Amino acid sequence: LDKPTCGVLLIAKTKPAKVDLVKQFTARIIRKTYTAIINGVPKELEERAITSKQAHDLGVDVGYFDNQDTADNTMWQHIDMALVDNDKRNQSAVTVWRPVK
Repeated sequence: LDKPTCGVLLIAKTKPAKVDLVKQFTARIIRKTYTAIINGVPKELEERAITSKQAHDLGVDVGYFDNQDTADNTMWQHIDMALVDNDKRNQSAVTVWRPVK
């Protein structure tokens, strides 16, 4: 990807479908997961390491639930980039990632 964030075009074929999709996005029910195949090994910096709970607290869906019985020790790398769009002042693009081995 050549930008901090990117998007997907989602088109509802009916008005009820549109209303339902808007509700799902607003309630953050829809999970957005991206997989990247890269050449090389990215650096995992200690100062950017966060837990699944910390990622969840940032509003990122990493499959963490507050009421889960077992501790989730998965570590993620956290990147927070300021948006350059003038219409979106004081917002940022939050990304968490981890290698899948």
